[in-house]
Amino acid sequence: MLSEFEKKYVDVLYKADILDDSIVKGCNILKGYGYRVWERIKSFLDKEMKDLGYENMYFPLLIPRSQLEKQEIHNKSFIREALICTKAGDEDLDEELIIRPTSETIIYPSVKKWIKSKEDLPILLNQWCSVVRWEILKPNFPLIRNNEFLWHECHSFHASKEESDIYADNMFKVYEELLEKNMAVPTFTGKKPERRKFAGAEYTLALETMMKNCKSVQAATSHNLGQHFSKAFDLTYSVDGKKEYIYQSCAGVTTRMLGIIAMVHGDDKGLVLPPKVAPYSVAFIGKNSEIQNIKENFTTKTIEKLDDAIVKGFPLIIDGKKILIRHNMQEVEIENNLSTQINNLLDKIQDDMFIKASKFKDEHTIEPKDYVEMTAHISEQKGFCKVTWCGDDQCSRKIRKETLGSLRIINDLNDDSKCIHCGQDGKYVAIFGQSY
Repeated sequence: MLSEFEKKYVDVLYKADILDDSIVKGCNILKGYGYRVWERIKSFLDKEMKDLGYENMYFPLLIPRSQLEKQEIHNKSFIREALICTKAGDEDLDEELIIRPTSETIIYPSVKKWIKSKEDLPILLNQWCSVVRWEILKPNFPLIRNNEFLWHECHSFHASKEESDIYADNMFKVYEELLEKNMAVPTFTGKKPERRKFAGAEYTLALETMMKNCKSVQAATSHNLGQHFSKAFDLTYSVDGKKEYIYQSCAGVTTRMLGIIAMVHGDDKGLVLPPKVAPYSVAFIGKNSEIQNIKENFTTKTIEKLDDAIVKGFPLIIDGKKILIRHNMQEVEIENNLSTQINNLLDKIQDDMFIKASKFKDEHTIEPKDYVEMTAHISEQKGFCKVTWCGDDQCSRKIRKETLGSLRIINDLNDDSKCIHCGQDGKYVAIFGQSY
């Protein structure tokens, strides 16, 4: 059952031409306007990854089941939500084929062939594609929990753990900049607890975000895979005749980012898009003499109705001689130097949207004085709790059962405080909250 907030969120996605339904369960159509936002995100990520040395490639959609099974933990996690092909026409396949839920096990057999010596490392590759993970544990929710979604996944291969750590951290920082500087979305950063890390990883770095209904959405993750996959796939190089296993990292973000933008910034009137990810900086209502003055400097769109421009979340809307600032619905008069005025307004909008979202996040994140306060805050969906946690998985499971709040991220504890729940010695500073 969707809440009123969630119903409005879904309604806005359709009204703003972000999504439409398809005839396949849990698989939405990403319409032109929504795809343009995704292209803005892609453009930023693609440049940043190429600056780091990643090269775009494409690998097959279908993965032989025997390849998925090579890494036991990975297989156990992903096979439960995999779509499996068993026939070609009426003929049984010699081996079942898995529709890509993630690409490690189709990429690594090829990379094995490419590594001849230590001098071939590092190898840095990225793939833009779709994946299929058939939701069985939670209901579908547009852009947040789709059965098929778009993403990028980058993979790196190194001679040392230290270098793989660096590249896992590099992508983590890229995602932090994407969210905070481009999407105007503040984040909680840290590691995933052991049982929530990527299946087969040494550790997972994560960025969590708070929606306007005080629920969490995991926005991005970057993983150090250690040698868990290189040993399964025999990814090695030789030094003086001795075989050495390589170290790996991988990372990715999905079209879930569009849902985060809508739920963090949207209002009762529709989408509110930060200028840096908005497909168009300025909307003009009907015919307007000012269009010629700025169309070469900014991305613009002519819209017939003001309400349509508002629901689509254009940062600035020019109607006659007035400019409507979408995120706060304030009007200002057009100044003589319109281009300079628009530049200044767009910069201020970007900053103001981040400040507003950060204030909301901070106001709804507490450090409770005791477990009673923590239980009330989370169970009533008032936000997140930042607490000391002992590191015991059974303890976090009890917290979830009693408060409805899951353990989102952890960071090392630097004092002698005790666990908020069990009173044992603390090990981590942890963020708990309800989540999608």
